[in-house]
Amino acid sequence: EAKGEFSSAVARAELPAAIAKAAPGARGYARGAALLLGEQPAPAEPAELAGLPWMVATALCAVARAGAVAIDAACVPVRLQLLLPENLLVLVREDAIVTDLADFYRGIDAATLAGGYLALIGGPSRTADIEQTLVTGAHGPRRFVVLPYRP
Repeated sequence: EAKGEFSSAVARAELPAAIAKAAPGARGYARGAALLLGEQPAPAEPAELAGLPWMVATALCAVARAGAVAIDAACVPVRLQLLLPENLLVLVREDAIVTDLADFYRGIDAATLAGGYLALIGGPSRTADIEQTLVTGAHGPRRFVVLPYRP
């Protein structure tokens, strides 16, 4: 069964080292992660994204009981950045981890919903549509890692 991975929280200053350890070869940073880490944003062209081994993104929050992260257009304005790279590493503030979906929905405001999209991602892409054989990574990343950090 393919599931996402959840790392231990690190201090903000330790993020570059933690990313290098969790996502070797990461060089793609969605807008939120690029701003957080002082990196250049990843390309938006599908051909360039498909060649990236890792995309590093930020999440609006994480939902503990659901084992999911919420990513919106402010975090990742180019949705293909979540789908085309082989692996996805998501950074989430430790104080933005909520208990359950009820807490998540109570915390979402109209401005966030009006931003373009809101995705709840709970693990790597999986499908068994093709000849009832489980395929990982058919509709998105093969590996999904969540790295909480303390600001």
